[in-house]
Amino acid sequence: MLNSFVPNIVWLPRQIAKLTDREASLAQKMLQAISHKIYDGIDMPEEILNLWNYLPYPEEHKSLEINLDELNFFVVKERWLKRRINGLISEMDRIISLEETYDPKMKKIKCSRYCPSLVKIPINKRRLLNEWLIKYKEILIQLADKSEARAIMKN
Repeated sequence: MLNSFVPNIVWLPRQIAKLTDREASLAQKMLQAISHKIYDGIDMPEEILNLWNYLPYPEEHKSLEINLDELNFFVVKERWLKRRINGLISEMDRIISLEETYDPKMKKIKCSRYCPSLVKIPINKRRLLNEWLIKYKEILIQLADKSEARAIMKN
């Protein structure tokens, strides 16, 4: 669920990324605090807002003074955003299409190492995951449509 959640995606130099990949490390907690500071007040659909429950806000960093003006940001092109959204939708469709068994010859999923684990999820839990993915996919399609509308208005 967090694989495509923007506040969970950070591009870091490899040496720093290794530090943030360690569960509960100082570097990871700092990134979580910064992520909350940047994104916590953004108006989003409830299905996306609920993802914050999976990204803890470290108590010891809640009072941390983070000046957003001192952070570096970049803007991606609409074309890149559209391609990323379409790629996520395609992956979701593949995951949803996994029924009760996994055939390694079937459509490739980017993270195919997860396929054997996905089919081990009990059917009722997999249905919940699929329902969530379908809602999330609808939100992404709406975002893609808005993105396309913004691109048209720019031209």
